[in-house]
Amino acid sequence: MIGAKGAVMLAGTVATPSRADQGVKDALPYPGSDMGPDEVLVLAETYRASALRLLTGKDSNKLRSSAPFRLLIIHAIELYLNAYLLASGTPATAIRGMQHDLGKRAVLAQQTGMVLRLKTADHLMTLSQTREYLVSRYGSLDTNSLSQLNRLRATVEEVRERTGQRVNSVKNMRCKQG
Repeated sequence: MIGAKGAVMLAGTVATPSRADQGVKDALPYPGSDMGPDEVLVLAETYRASALRLLTGKDSNKLRSSAPFRLLIIHAIELYLNAYLLASGTPATAIRGMQHDLGKRAVLAQQTGMVLRLKTADHLMTLSQTREYLVSRYGSLDTNSLSQLNRLRATVEEVRERTGQRVNSVKNMRCKQG
């Protein structure tokens, strides 16, 4: 149980993180901060494939909620945008600073050359405005504001295609230069 100011409460006692513990936490690199666009792209592919398996697998009719699919597919979209931005030269710290805001990522990706259909660009903004990532993550029962599953699939496929083109283009340029 978490108490005031981040203190952890265990069986009636309060333990606060020590300065030494905090220093170790601060010294650790941010997970994934050393990944290049190729590696992030592979991770995005894995999340996408897992999401699609939920909808098409033999147990897909047993799903009580679309929340697991939504969470995985939205995370895949985020990772594709991250890979695109990394391939375009955006620092990982700047990407991380956007938290889970797909709208900010989409705007920056478009500023660095990603061309998206209007419906897809609008959908990415809507995902951020409705906080669908959080709604899906916590399995909210309010599904009125959530995207249609086919719209999520269309968005991930378009962002995937554009990202693959950029990452491969950058990789080919590096091969020719090196």
